[in-house]
Amino acid sequence: MYLPVALPQRLEELFGIVMQMAAEIDDPFEQAFFQMVHLPYLQPFEDVNKRVSRLAANIPLIRHNLCPLSFIDVPQSAYVDAMIGVYELNRIELLRDVFVWAYERSCQQYVAVQQNLVPPDIFRLRYRQALSEVVAAIVKNNEAATCLDQVRFMASMLDFETIKARIEACLVFEATVLKQGVRTEALRGLHYLFLSGEEIARGDFKAMLGMSDRGATDALGALVRRGLLKSDSPQGRVRFGLPQHALRFLFPQLWPEAEADSVNH
Repeated sequence: MYLPVALPQRLEELFGIVMQMAAEIDDPFEQAFFQMVHLPYLQPFEDVNKRVSRLAANIPLIRHNLCPLSFIDVPQSAYVDAMIGVYELNRIELLRDVFVWAYERSCQQYVAVQQNLVPPDIFRLRYRQALSEVVAAIVKNNEAATCLDQVRFMASMLDFETIKARIEACLVFEATVLKQGVRTEALRGLHYLFLSGEEIARGDFKAMLGMSDRGATDALGALVRRGLLKSDSPQGRVRFGLPQHALRFLFPQLWPEAEADSVNH
């Protein structure tokens, strides 16, 4: 018969050991299942141990950007029988089967929900605080008419529908006129970085170029030298750059000094 640990000091010690062992597991599915087995068996909490274990199982899955695990459609009797097998017989086979079945169902539901979601507005998410402050200032100072013209102008400059063509124009100029190693194959990667606002590993960016490793390395280096990519270290992750010489392509009429600088050089 299963009897949980009664001594608080021993229970705390075993709980620490379980958490340490879980942290040492690299595979997210193995780590998730490990916690589903050992947390309810140890019973470190007065109540909701099985519920905590199901929540904890999602931590490694979400950390690895995997579909979360849900037990909504799992028959209660199947889950209870599986846990009794762990408690009384120290057997995990039935719980393993329930875990696999539940995850397959969760993936199907997750894909269905994801397909019905409206893609997020990247601009609004990135500049939410700034937009709120601008709107508040407009209302407070009663400058709606003037600000509306400025907003329309800025919207045309930041139009995501045309930014790809403007990045391409910049790359074509760099590749055919300046000829300093920048390649037009960088369009996909630069467009992605502009829209996402993210930093990515150099290897991931080179994979977007569709070139040989040597050619991709040279092209990436040229983009860094020209300021179209920014990085905090020689081998660090890269992000979208805004050098002044490219502003006349990316945001025409927004920085007149950039146009003047290009004429002088």
